[in-house]
Amino acid sequence: MSVLLIGFFLFMFTSGIYLMYLHSDGRYLILGLLSLFSLGYYVLPVFFMHLSDLSVQTNYDIMAMLLLNILFFVALFSGYILVTERYCLNTTFRIRFDVFDLWISKYPVIFFSIAYAIWMAYFLRGGLTSYGSEDIESYFSDRDPLEGFLARAAATSISMMSLTLVICFLQRRKLFILLGLLYLSCVALLLTTAQRLAVIGPLFMLIATLSVFGYQRSANRIILFAVMLLLLISPLMVFVREFQGATGYNKFFLASESFSYGAGSIVESLLASILGRADLLNVSIYLKNYIDANGFVQGLYYESILASFVPKFIWADKPYPLSDDGTIWGEISVLAWQLMKGNSTGSLSAFGAISAYREGGWWWTPINGFFTGALLAYLYFLLTRCGLFGRMIFSSLIVVMCIRNVPPSFFQLLVFLVAPLYVMVVMYLLDKYLSILVFKVGSDA
Repeated sequence: MSVLLIGFFLFMFTSGIYLMYLHSDGRYLILGLLSLFSLGYYVLPVFFMHLSDLSVQTNYDIMAMLLLNILFFVALFSGYILVTERYCLNTTFRIRFDVFDLWISKYPVIFFSIAYAIWMAYFLRGGLTSYGSEDIESYFSDRDPLEGFLARAAATSISMMSLTLVICFLQRRKLFILLGLLYLSCVALLLTTAQRLAVIGPLFMLIATLSVFGYQRSANRIILFAVMLLLLISPLMVFVREFQGATGYNKFFLASESFSYGAGSIVESLLASILGRADLLNVSIYLKNYIDANGFVQGLYYESILASFVPKFIWADKPYPLSDDGTIWGEISVLAWQLMKGNSTGSLSAFGAISAYREGGWWWTPINGFFTGALLAYLYFLLTRCGLFGRMIFSSLIVVMCIRNVPPSFFQLLVFLVAPLYVMVVMYLLDKYLSILVFKVGSDA
């Protein structure tokens, strides 16, 4: 039975990747990238069970979890394709950022330089990821306001760099090669964080930017490069994180000197490092057993979702997002850590079907999946039709939508959209103000 379910997964994910390659306008980029990364989370752990944590689970639990995820993915694919083919292709609704689009297209080198400076300032502060922190709870709760602002600015600056880099290429600017090298330097520096998703994030933001500009074939080649890079660096990243005797940036260099792929098969070493992180099915089985014993989430969970749209300076003690008890320990990935690792603070992979199951069980999971797919498709068309600024926001979201969570559930996706929504609203109002100001100055002249 497991073989049949995995065969269905393979067919579905292959179809998603094929749709991405087939359509050069990028409309199925999200579905294709989700399918690509889903192979590592849902197919490889079963094929290579002896290398994954699934080996301790029963066949019944594995089949039940595979079936739950199939229900979610079938509904997600249905919602995405339906919205793409029946709605979004026949609508012309868009939000315009006329002034910002004009400035970005006219001064891409300046915008790239500003974005690079912001990102470098955040990187040099050493707060890029939580892996270097001794206490993950303190990492998130004790950061000063400047750190939080820089974190949000840095997340957007990479997508701004990818956008302006593509614009410089299209405009055949002489500084394109230099800017490209600076962009790659960000990827190289991110190796020191020992965080795989952080390393490949800029590459996939560039892939998203190329795709929305109609350069899907170029994007496809970078996808192959990014996947190869992910496979090669995965064992090293795991080794660096577990390395003892150094901290900070020195940890990466000292660990690299003593790293090797092992005496056995290099392919098996690569797979083991990937499967060690792609533990979603195993974690989901533990979570499902807990949910079946303790029931679904209640009102506070949905209150936390609504509260995430309210700024913290208005609601200082608002509940932690997607938490069933208002604290960080009630968020599903942290709950998974406590169930499997004991009474400490950390997080494990927990998203998509199991997050939907926590909200309403078997019947709600496919409904949640359908809404997730529909929202993902709508986001693609909404943002890519908002000019250059909208495309930048889209590329900044590609990591959250397709790589960090494979895939997010509907409410997880809603919470992830809070920060970009604030950015778009503020920048839209500022753009309209600048438009009026420029028009007034022009009229006075």
